[in-house]
Amino acid sequence: MSQHLQYQHAQPTYVHYTGPPGTHLPGQIINGSAGIAPQETTHHAQLTQQQLQQQQQQQAGTSTPLVATGDWTKDLVHLAKTAELKKHALTLQLHTAHILSAHASLQEKSKVIQDIREQRNKLDSERTKLLNALREINEDRDKAGLLFNSALPENQPHKL
Repeated sequence: MSQHLQYQHAQPTYVHYTGPPGTHLPGQIINGSAGIAPQETTHHAQLTQQQLQQQQQQQAGTSTPLVATGDWTKDLVHLAKTAELKKHALTLQLHTAHILSAHASLQEKSKVIQDIREQRNKLDSERTKLLNALREINEDRDKAGLLFNSALPENQPHKL
């Protein structure tokens, strides 16, 4: 099964800018109409009666054509440059956000490292205190053992 689809190709229409009402742009007449578009961008195709009717039917169902006003080439270049600048500004903002995020992350990790160092120092100090206390206890036990041994008569066995 094959379906035959018919496509209608309409000739493009060109609208020439003639300026605001009541003003006349200095310029040349191109292909029979006054406008600002260069000659290579404008042309008038020879349309058959049938093509003219199709074009009129298509235009009847659509709104009025869009007409460029002002110096649209300068505006277009300005818009392109503005878009490029905005793109760069957004890229810069994105990089700045990444940098700030990384900086905050580094600060947080630095704080964690500092807390761990403080905890390690505290534990080292506590360990030193406990070792000193154990040493004192061992010294006291040795002294007590010596005193105990000296207080006993030598003939009696001692029990610890």
